[in-house]
Amino acid sequence: MTLAGVVHRPEGDEFTSARDAHVAAVEAAKYYIDYTDFSVWVLHVDRVRWVGGYGRMASATSTDYHAATPDPILPKAAYGVEHLNADHADALLLMAQHLGGYPDATRAVCTRADRYGLGLQVTTPRGWAPTRVGYLEPINDIADLRSATVELTRLARSKG
Repeated sequence: MTLAGVVHRPEGDEFTSARDAHVAAVEAAKYYIDYTDFSVWVLHVDRVRWVGGYGRMASATSTDYHAATPDPILPKAAYGVEHLNADHADALLLMAQHLGGYPDATRAVCTRADRYGLGLQVTTPRGWAPTRVGYLEPINDIADLRSATVELTRLARSKG
């Protein structure tokens, strides 16, 4: 991810806030933050550019960047992803074939779950590829992961 914008050295209250934010984010900073050869700068983001691999990229405005919130599902989804792979490989395959754009898929493994859907690694006779399957509605609570994936499974079966 590339953040583009203008940087400046903060002063007064802005300096205090920036300094405190850096120490909160980097615990070891408390040892060096006040050295004379260290300085704090603030980046005012104008544009964000993300590149996730061949053909996987996006950009956002500073307004979109500042309005963004952390995904509430991703940090809590490991058990759900593990469960899907261990007990529901057949459903993941149906999702990849009928919702993920890989009708020739022979295997699908869930690699992540977030508020918008599932990331899948799909195996086909042509090799492997990543794909995403979006929930019918975004979810904001990990307790909704099960019902969202059940809805996806039903939808995939209805198309199969």
